[in-house]
Amino acid sequence: AAVEIERKGERFYPMTVALTSGKGDTVKQRIDGSPWNYSFTLNFTVPFKPVNVIVDPDVATTDIDFRNNYGHRMPMEWSFRWGDMRYKPRNTYHVTWFPLLDYHPFDGWLPGVSLTRNYYKWESTKLDLNYATESNRIFWRISTRRQFPTFLPGVSFNMSAYDFGGQANLNAFVIKNRYGGHTKPNLYGGYGLQLSVAKDSLRA
Repeated sequence: AAVEIERKGERFYPMTVALTSGKGDTVKQRIDGSPWNYSFTLNFTVPFKPVNVIVDPDVATTDIDFRNNYGHRMPMEWSFRWGDMRYKPRNTYHVTWFPLLDYHPFDGWLPGVSLTRNYYKWESTKLDLNYATESNRIFWRISTRRQFPTFLPGVSFNMSAYDFGGQANLNAFVIKNRYGGHTKPNLYGGYGLQLSVAKDSLRA
């Protein structure tokens, strides 16, 4: 199996590249950094069918964004949400869950679940789902934020939407942050769109 690696920036240092199988088997090769080489081709001999290629599988570099280090997809860790969780791994998504329980006179009890998927400080998605036991309706809310620090530093893409029965809403906006350093204030600017629809005044 041949793997092509391209260096985007000006820094160069030794790098490990791995091929993995569906059963978790791994074969690694090391690249010695060079200031003159911007592309490398690695030839692997593996006793399995590769399903993923990983750059820096041991998280040994100072890379700030591992989302583009995986040929297939970055893995996920699941856990129960306990209060203010500050666990932010650099090489996996962190997915947390938490049970929900609400009540409305028209819909009865509304059990549900809250799911959050975070990646470091660059990505966050939250989904809340509730099922109404008497009206058999589903109410939901979703929000997401994305940042790409390597090629769009300081830019944040945001979206949120919900349908609570009485009102539905959609927000989408882009924010640009300009860091002012120690002597100047941080500046924020952006563009956005908001749509809101009143559906049922008894549930609003």
